[in-house]
Amino acid sequence: GVADEDISLAWVAGAFEIPLAARAMATSGDVDAVVCLGCVIRGETPHFDFVAGEAAAGIMRAGHDTGVPVVFGVLTTDTVEQAMERADVDRGDKGADCADAAVEMVRLLGLVPVEEADGCLESAAGPLPVRSGPLLEAFLAHLP
Repeated sequence: GVADEDISLAWVAGAFEIPLAARAMATSGDVDAVVCLGCVIRGETPHFDFVAGEAAAGIMRAGHDTGVPVVFGVLTTDTVEQAMERADVDRGDKGADCADAAVEMVRLLGLVPVEEADGCLESAAGPLPVRSGPLLEAFLAHLP
């Protein structure tokens, strides 16, 4: 895992605000990955569909635009009970699944061959702001 002191936590007002916070964290240079956790519970109006869809699209864009792994862990459920079950560390543990995905993406991007050209890191996939440094080294040092 990752040491508690190597984890930054940010709270937002709702799922719709997650993408902006994720992008800000990803561009800060202080993190090697961002894990977005939250929940949108279906109500009786189409509001659920708009919020869940835009949260998903925005989280995806934050990762694509920055090249920093940004993992989607926003639950979409019909009830609070379903959300609690999927988040419970003894049952669903969606948060741990997302943290594992972030670690795997950091590892993967660390293995992607990159070349520096004109101040931009390039890979076969295009611009990729993968950087080594003390944060990444500390992050990886705490992995099993």
